[in-house]
Amino acid sequence: MAYIGQGAPQTFPASVSDLTLTTKLVLPAGTTAQRPASPAAGSVRFNTSFSAYEGYDGTAWVFLSDVTVPAESLVIAGGGGSGGAGSLNTRTGGGGAGGYVETTHSDLFLNTSYSLTVGAGGVGGGRFLAGTSGSSSTLFNSTAVGGGGSGAYQADALSGGSGGGGGSASGFSVTGGAGTSGQGNAGGDGVAYVNSTANSGGGGGGAGAVGANGASGTGGNGGAGAASSITGSSVTRAGGGGGGGGVAAGSGGAGGGGAGGAGENAPGAAGTANTGGGAGGASSINTTTVNGSSGGSGVVIISVPSEFTASFSAGVTQTSATVGSNTVYTVTAAGASDTVTFGVA
Repeated sequence: MAYIGQGAPQTFPASVSDLTLTTKLVLPAGTTAQRPASPAAGSVRFNTSFSAYEGYDGTAWVFLSDVTVPAESLVIAGGGGSGGAGSLNTRTGGGGAGGYVETTHSDLFLNTSYSLTVGAGGVGGGRFLAGTSGSSSTLFNSTAVGGGGSGAYQADALSGGSGGGGGSASGFSVTGGAGTSGQGNAGGDGVAYVNSTANSGGGGGGAGAVGANGASGTGGNGGAGAASSITGSSVTRAGGGGGGGGVAAGSGGAGGGGAGGAGENAPGAAGTANTGGGAGGASSINTTTVNGSSGGSGVVIISVPSEFTASFSAGVTQTSATVGSNTVYTVTAAGASDTVTFGVA
């Protein structure tokens, strides 16, 4: 007599159609590596590597239940551009950092295409014009908002993932832009005097800290970014741009923020590419136009267990690396129609 199941012993039936159990049937279970070398068609087991039932169809193992892909992601939008200067003692603020969203996902499935985009940095403004905001980055159900462009003369600083810094000119000061809750911080205010090198722009907000207000002659520092270890080591990204100053420039926030310009007709530095860093503000002594600088582009990073793979549409630029028991994909460029699809290794 043979037995199967748990609980009271039951006689093995003459045919499968006669099988009746009142407790449970325990199927073989094991990892992918423990699959039998020569399975018979119709074999069924529970795959512990994927927490899913699978069966052998005579050619390959196929999953009999939905398989979810446990993933972590970091999504950073493009940083804001800085405003342009071009009149007596004009300074502009630093651009705000791109929005910063780090998420754990439990609702992703195999063989399903998910959209993703990497936002471009904002463009620097011309004379008296604010910088434009960065573009948003997206992945699955996460959207990081582009960093706000910085203000110039009487042009308002823009809100965004992090807000742009305010600019200043003779007798006019601009308030920094607001950040998006959970993604970034506000930009600092510009400070203005009458016909003075003391005019200074505010720093752009960063993912980890607000931008500093301008001070007498010194641009405000950009807000610091935020650190993540998703790629295996701690890296800081999404720093705000430093404000322009008549005497000294504001420094760029840690994580790719560009430094501001100082003194006579000095542009700020661009935000670092693929960090979402904001651009540094400009400084003008006379009527020479000093254009603003561009914010850094964003980035999308995806980490999945090495049992899974990710494939991307043709327009995506990405690299991959093994980090412990995970594969980490760093996407540096992706357009509106691009996708990622998960499979098994």
